Amino acid sequence: MYVGYADGDGAVVMTSSDNGFAVIAQIIPTLARVYDWAAYAPEKRTLADVPLARQIPYTGTFVMKDGSTFKVASTEEHLAFSGLGHSGSTLLPSSANSFFVTDNTMQLTFDTAEEGMMDLGGAKIHVQRTDPRHAP
Repeated sequence: MYVGYADGDGAVVMTSSDNGFAVIAQIIPTLARVYDWAAYAPEKRTLADVPLARQIPYTGTFVMKDGSTFKVASTEEHLAFSGLGHSGSTLLPSSANSFFVTDNTMQLTFDTAEEGMMDLGGAKIHVQRTDPRHAP
């Protein structure tokens, strides 16, 4: 991916991975925040007041269309996202069934506790639970 501005600022990100977009989706917004590139800056999100007990049904292991997996786990205070280059990123609620991380643009919105959509840099990717649902 190439990002360039008339003043000479810019970046080129190249990957050699089937999951390269996930890497790019993390790098470009980070550069945008550091160099004040408004067009690529992460969107501002609103934190919802959702009790942890209502978030627990969304914990588990999930698979994406390309076969990549990730986990949503519960800590004492919040949910945590692991996988796709993350190891325990805090997952914060923006509603009762929608969550985001603060270190990139990734958002998860669940239709049910079994499936939903991941928005990763504008790409909408279906996710499906792979493990049996655990009772909260």
